Amino acid sequence: MTKLPDESQYAPEIAIGRVIARLPDSVEVLFRKMMREPRRSREELRRLVAAHLVRLETLAREVDYLDVELAAEVANRCHRLIDTIDPPVSEDHRRLVQAAVLYFVLDEDVEGDTTSLIGLDDDRLVVVAVCDELGARIT
Repeated sequence: MTKLPDESQYAPEIAIGRVIARLPDSVEVLFRKMMREPRRSREELRRLVAAHLVRLETLAREVDYLDVELAAEVANRCHRLIDTIDPPVSEDHRRLVQAAVLYFVLDEDVEGDTTSLIGLDDDRLVVVAVCDELGARIT
């Protein structure tokens, strides 16, 4: 009798289009740009996330509108995403993770992280869309 392969060993198909469809047009344009960035190492991505979070926490001491809890939540999700890019993962998977991380660490994205009252909302939207697509839901 032929044994059927265990379906759980196969990663679900990643669809960049599903992530893009969840993003507002203004966010989509910048996210697509992040998708074209040269490949970064896991270590570099981790350093970028940590440095951005420290910068936001430091600035929050001077201004009262920065949501440090939200920044920490998004940073945590980014670290969890980075954990998913160990080989073997598809190039689309890796590009989605890297683009989400690069979007978060970019201060002047669609809503400036340090200049807008809702500066981290677009970052959360991007990171959650990528988490959902990759099955890495983090609450």
